[in-house]
Amino acid sequence: MEGMLKICESKSAMQKAEGLLRSYEALKIADDRSAYWMAQKIESALKLIESDPYYRIIPEYYIEGRTREEIADEFNTSPTTISRNKKRLMETVKMVLCSDETIKELYS
Repeated sequence: MEGMLKICESKSAMQKAEGLLRSYEALKIADDRSAYWMAQKIESALKLIESDPYYRIIPEYYIEGRTREEIADEFNTSPTTISRNKKRLMETVKMVLCSDETIKELYS
């Protein structure tokens, strides 16, 4: 959890959301109530965008660590299209993961 708090220090909401997504696998297996809560929050955020045709970009890029080029090949499109849709989807994820209320709950 200490590492998670560092993610939330002096970074933009987008950087915080990206850091949390990258930490998702570690949060799932951590033996900590706060980590479990945050993993659940990430799952809720991902469910909000699940119906989008480009949804898979987010877990593949942030959780699986795939590159834009690898994902573009899978979607049979350009890396620019992947970047544009990643940014669009992350706006929704960011609002769920990094709202003031979410951050306050993380610290309490």
